Amino acid sequence: MEIVLYLSLAAIMLLGVPHGAFDPIIADRLGWLSNSSRLVMFYLGYLLVTVLVFFIWPVFPMMSLFGFLLVSVYHFSQDFKVRSVLGRLSYGTLILTIPVVLHSLRVEELFDHLLFGQSSKPLIVIMMFACAISFLVLLFSFKSYSKKQLIELAAIVSMGLLLDPLVYFALFFCLLHSPRHIKHEWNLLPIHKQKMSLVIGAGVIFATYILAVIAANYLNLSLSDVSGFFTIVFIGLAALTYPHMFLVEIARYKRAYG
Repeated sequence: MEIVLYLSLAAIMLLGVPHGAFDPIIADRLGWLSNSSRLVMFYLGYLLVTVLVFFIWPVFPMMSLFGFLLVSVYHFSQDFKVRSVLGRLSYGTLILTIPVVLHSLRVEELFDHLLFGQSSKPLIVIMMFACAISFLVLLFSFKSYSKKQLIELAAIVSMGLLLDPLVYFALFFCLLHSPRHIKHEWNLLPIHKQKMSLVIGAGVIFATYILAVIAANYLNLSLSDVSGFFTIVFIGLAALTYPHMFLVEIARYKRAYG
C-alpha cells in the first residue's frame, strides 16, 4: 500500500503541481512582466507568499489547514461551469469532503501529519456536515447539469467513496483539475510564445522542487518517509495555491470586465 501512496504523491508533484508553471505566463498577459523591475517584483512577491505559508504553517497548523481547505473549495469550484454560485461552491466542497464519508479515520490520519500534533477531529466533523449539505445542493439541482457534468460528479463520488483519500485526490488533481487549467492557459497563448512558455514552465517546476527540499529540511521532514513526503507535498501545495489562485482570479476578472 505504501508504494501506491508514494506513486500518488509523485503524481501530484510531477503531473499536478506543474499546472502552476503557467503562472508567469498569466502574469505576462496581465502586463506584470513588461519590464525588468516588474518582473523582479512579481517573482519576489510570488516567492514571499510561498515562503510565508511555509513559515506560518508549523506555527498555526489548524488555521493554515482550514484556510487552505476553504481556498481550495473556491479554487476547485471554478472548474464546475454552472451559473449558480452555490452549485459551484458545492462542487468544490464535495471534491474535498467526499472521502470522509467512508474514510474518516484515514483522512484524520493524513490531517494529523499536517497538524503537527493537534487533533483533526473537529475538522473532520465540519467536513462531514459540509459534505452532506453540498451533496444535497447538487442533488436537488442535478437537472440543470449537462450529461458530462453528471458523469463527472458520479465519477468523483465513486472514487471518493471507494479509493484511499490520497489516491482519490491524486486522480482528481492530476486527471481533471490540472489538465483543465493547462489546456485553458495553453489555448490563450499566442503561438509564438508557446515554446518560450515551456522553457519558463520547466524552470518554475525545477525551482518548486528545490524549494520543497529546502522546506523539508526547515520542517525537519524526511522525504524518504511517506508521512514526511505527504506533509511537504501538501504544505507545498498550499504555499503555491495562494499566489496561483490570486493570479488566476485577477486574470479571470480582467477577461470578464476588461
